[in-house]
Amino acid sequence: MKPGHWVGILGDVATLPALRAVYHEVLNMAAIRLFLISDEWMARTFLREANDDQIAWLDPTQGLFTYEKAILYRIGSSNNTRAMTNIDAKRTKKCGGS
Repeated sequence: MKPGHWVGILGDVATLPALRAVYHEVLNMAAIRLFLISDEWMARTFLREANDDQIAWLDPTQGLFTYEKAILYRIGSSNNTRAMTNIDAKRTKKCGGS
């Protein structure tokens, strides 16, 4: 990571201490950051309630990170290892399992 590099930080609220540490380092390196946070409830609700178009949609920022050869940190965790047991596996597969 160098000054001016694009750095994405994505994570779950359960990983907040790690997200804060990465965020701090990104700022110290003078990189340009994009910070996104979610939680288990939002992920579970999305998989239960989103329609097929919403599940199939690809976030254009994800492509930017790949195309621009930027750095993307994704820090995940779960407080409830059974949170997704009632979600149809076909729905999670459509959106990359997240």
